[in-house]
Amino acid sequence: MGSEREARRTPGSQPQNPVLAHDEIADRAYLHYLERGSVDGHDVEDWLAAERELARERVEPQPSRRPRLSKTAA
Repeated sequence: MGSEREARRTPGSQPQNPVLAHDEIADRAYLHYLERGSVDGHDVEDWLAAERELARERVEPQPSRRPRLSKTAA
């Protein structure tokens, strides 16, 4: 049985404070590591940057992928 909060949420909406999956953060942090040239010693910095980026991507509205329809004067 769902909570009231879940019942009020519209389909497709995302929570304000998204929970990020460990694997997602690890993958993004690894990309930072590779971009730095695989230099060790920045693991915590990479992890925190990955968390911030992923959280921001989840909260900020993403641009629509639908093509814009041009309006013509009738």
